[in-house]
Formats: sequence, C-alpha cells, structure tokens
Amino acid sequence: MNTHSALRFFSDLPLRRKFVLMLAILAAGIVALCLVTAKRNHDELIQNERRALHTRVEAALALANRYADRAAAGELSEQDARQQALAAIESLRSANGSDYLWVNDEHPTMLMHPHQTALNGKDLSDATSADGKKIFVEMVRLGQQDGGGFLDYTWPKPGVEGAVQKISYVGLHKRWGWIIGSGEYTDDIAARAWSFGRVLIVAGMLVLLAALLVCW
Repeated sequence: MNTHSALRFFSDLPLRRKFVLMLAILAAGIVALCLVTAKRNHDELIQNERRALHTRVEAALALANRYADRAAAGELSEQDARQQALAAIESLRSANGSDYLWVNDEHPTMLMHPHQTALNGKDLSDATSADGKKIFVEMVRLGQQDGGGFLDYTWPKPGVEGAVQKISYVGLHKRWGWIIGSGEYTDDIAARAWSFGRVLIVAGMLVLLAALLVCW
C-alpha cells in the first residue's frame, strides 16, 4: 500500500475508527519511547559501573605501588611489603563487602580473595565461567597485553539460582606481576533500568487514558 492509498484508506474510515487508530499509534509510540529511554538508562548505569570498577582497581594499584616503593627504599622487606599490600587491598571494601578486590598472579594463582578464601593459593588456569571463558587466563591476557581491561562473563551469584551476568575490570601491577581485579553483577542494574521503564510506560498510559477520557 503506497502513501496515497494509505491516506485514502484513512480518510474513508469512520470517525470513531480514526480516533481508535490514532490512540493505538500514540500508545505504541509511548511504549517505544519508554523502552528506548529504559535502554539508554541501562547503558548509562553500566557505564557508571565500569567507571567505578576502573577507579577502584586504579586505587588498589596505587596502593600496591606505595608498598613497592617502601620495599625499594628499604623500609620493608619485599615479602613484608607484599603481605601488607595484600592486607591493605583486602580492606578496600564497603561495609556490606560487595565492592571487594582480589589479586592473582600471572600464572594465574589466587593470592588474595577476601570472601572465597578457599581459592587463596589455588591454580586458576582451568577456572571456567558458565559461558565457557577461562576468566582468569583472560584477565592475565588483558593485563599483559593492554595493562588492564574489562571482561564480561557469567558467574554464580550467592542467593541466585544459576549464573548471572557479571562485569570485571583488572589491572596489571607490573612491578610484582599482580593482576588486581574487581567486579559487579549486572542483573540488579538491568532490573533497575527496566523497572524505570515500566514506571515510564505506566505514566504514559495514564496520560493517554486521561486524554481519552477528555476526548470521550
């Protein structure tokens, strides 16, 4: 149907059907606009989370450098400096402990994980995510190749059945060959974004309903 035929078809419709069709188009437009807004909100929240992870890891790298400087200056032995640096990095988390950091070496072997302490000292070469990624091997590659980077993967979340999406940032501490990383699950971010989208849709439908009542 070309444009001329479509206009002719619309002009031949009864007034009530024209009104209903216009409302349907308006409703579809409102829903589409709300979904686009929710998607943009989700993308912005993800970008904010990425920046937070990057900042957190950079702070830990700077902290490790301070201990490495103390070892180089003779204030601490190399072993003591590393142990104190790991303890200090372990403490860099909020009260609920969700924004923690971990440290592994370039083998990769876990050097410090504040929650999964059973991993400390374990070989992580074969640790594989639910979506098939050898995540710690990939993190070492990111550190060695680019000095650091982001990795998206799926991982089990406490209290949630099955694996969920997670994003991590890792950075390489070159002086000690450490890979320092931090991550966050993104399912909560998605839930917040789409909850915002549903609120927008409901608000839009209420406005449309008010307009319908006035026109009626």
